[in-house]
Amino acid sequence: MKPLEPRCLDLLQSPLNRQVADYWFKLVEGECAAWPDKAEIDPVALRNVLPHLCLIDVQPDGALSYRLVGEWVRGLGVRRGQIVEDRHNRCGNFQSCEVLYHCLEAGLPLWQRYGYGQEDGDILQDEGAVTMEALVLPLTARPESSRIGFLLTSGDFCKTVSECTL
Repeated sequence: MKPLEPRCLDLLQSPLNRQVADYWFKLVEGECAAWPDKAEIDPVALRNVLPHLCLIDVQPDGALSYRLVGEWVRGLGVRRGQIVEDRHNRCGNFQSCEVLYHCLEAGLPLWQRYGYGQEDGDILQDEGAVTMEALVLPLTARPESSRIGFLLTSGDFCKTVSECTL
C-alpha cells in the first residue's frame, strides 16, 4: 500500500481509478488538510465509475460496513450492509482489510496493487495473471468534523501482470 498524492496519479494503471482519484483531489483543493465530506461527492460527476465504487461506513468504535456497493463490486460478492472483516481475519472481498485500516490509522488516501484470487495475495508472474488495483480515500462524516466517517473505495483489474508496473 502506498500513499496517494496528486503528483503520482500517473502511477495508477486503471483510467477508472485515475478518474476517481483526480475527482477526490479536486474536492481537497483549497482545504487545509481537510478531507472531503461525504455530502460533497456528486454521483453524476462519477457516473462512469459508479459500478466500481464502494462507500464504507466507519463507526466510532472502528467497525466497518459497506453502505453503498457498485454493481461491478457486487459481482465480486460484496453486499450492502456486509460487515468488513477485521484486520486480523482474511477479507473475502475485492480489497485488502489491511489497506482499509491503514487508511484510517494514517489518515491518508492510499492505493495498492495485488494478486486477485490468490490465497496468499501474492501476485502471480504467470502470463495472464490477474491483478487488482484499489484506492481507499477518506471522507469526513460532516463538514465541521475532521473524523474519518467514510471510506470511498474504487477497484479495477489490470488485464495482466505484465501490463502493471509494480
